[in-house]
Amino acid sequence: MEIVSKAIVEVVYAKDLIVGKTIKGKKRSCLWRKIRKEYLVGHGFCVSCGSTSSLEVHHIKSFHDFPEFELVPSNLMTLCSKGRYGIRDCHLLFGHNGDWMRINEKVMGDINEWRRRIGKESVRF
Repeated sequence: MEIVSKAIVEVVYAKDLIVGKTIKGKKRSCLWRKIRKEYLVGHGFCVSCGSTSSLEVHHIKSFHDFPEFELVPSNLMTLCSKGRYGIRDCHLLFGHNGDWMRINEKVMGDINEWRRRIGKESVRF
């Protein structure tokens, strides 16, 4: 059974690697999909623009640099890949400063500044 589970994780990892979801050689926990799904049930809107479609779960502290925080709910936030208010992709813009290879260490402050500018209440993280 363990060999089959490991093979499944390897296939999932390979698929993610092909589409660029894992870099620096870190593998996702086999619990990630479950945690992600549960998180979206309780946090079903983009914290930046409020959209409820095209949602992604973003790690505040990079999964690649801090794998120990991969499954910690307080290290997660919901961002969309659709955007509103003139933003095309909240996940790319706020979570990655417009470049998928970067991590925005000030993501929470940047989102609250954006929300202030568009007249929305700040988000407590």
